[in-house]
Amino acid sequence: MSSHRLLCTTDFSIWNERNYDPDWVVRFRSALDDRGHHHVEIVAADTNWVCDNFVNNKTLLDAIGVFGAHYPITSRKHSDIPASCAALGKPLWTSEGWSLGEVNDYKGTFWCFQPIPCAW
Repeated sequence: MSSHRLLCTTDFSIWNERNYDPDWVVRFRSALDDRGHHHVEIVAADTNWVCDNFVNNKTLLDAIGVFGAHYPITSRKHSDIPASCAALGKPLWTSEGWSLGEVNDYKGTFWCFQPIPCAW
């Protein structure tokens, strides 16, 4: 992949804002590994938190590197992250977010890139 196109890829998200196929995720991980791309992480699932789907599926959990969610932080003091996400031991990303009410200034950018606060 990167050797043919001169790209350095570090992560891929599963389909944006769509249901995902767990079997495809596992096959994709296998295909990346078979081609020497062990460093590339798969972000699941780039929509809402899907951690509950991974609790009883170790193969699927091992296939991904990160959980990503759209707009997980609804204010500076509140986050809607399920407790099951913390138990799985994977990093949690805001894969799409906003500036929490601070518009077009450095404060908005600062808050958008803060670590996700723990709500559990």
